[in-house]
Amino acid sequence: INLPRQINREGSFQAANPAMEMTRLTSMLGIGSNAFGILSLILISIAALSIFSGLTGNFENRMRDLAILRAIGYVKSRIFKVIIMEGIIIVSSGIIFGIIFGLGGFKILTQLVTPLNVSHASISFSENFFLIIIIVFLSGLFSAILPAYRGCKISVAKQLSKTI
Repeated sequence: INLPRQINREGSFQAANPAMEMTRLTSMLGIGSNAFGILSLILISIAALSIFSGLTGNFENRMRDLAILRAIGYVKSRIFKVIIMEGIIIVSSGIIFGIIFGLGGFKILTQLVTPLNVSHASISFSENFFLIIIIVFLSGLFSAILPAYRGCKISVAKQLSKTI
């Protein structure tokens, strides 16, 4: 225990205590990982708002089509399910493509960037990875609820009587 102190005090060498250095490294990286966590929450919020605005804009363009579906016998709950399923498909495909492109991009970077290749950088699927996927999925689902609710409340007569 005293050897590193003696080496640092007496000689021209510098002794490193691996436990202390690891503690110091994780304390320095802690700020960066918190910043990445906040950045990921901001990006998830932006993605949820994007899905919401896309579904709302799409809903505005399809009000007449939804009114026709109601006129031929679709009940309000079925219209609600159709719009929710559209949101689920958008979010699920975004998650799948995001994972594929993310893993593929990481694999390409580890092959092209020599320090990453030498250090044998790898991806580990922790519970945070799956938690983020669940949060993204739920945020997409919740952003589809308002357009779906508005789709249920369409006035069939009012929409079909409008001229284009």
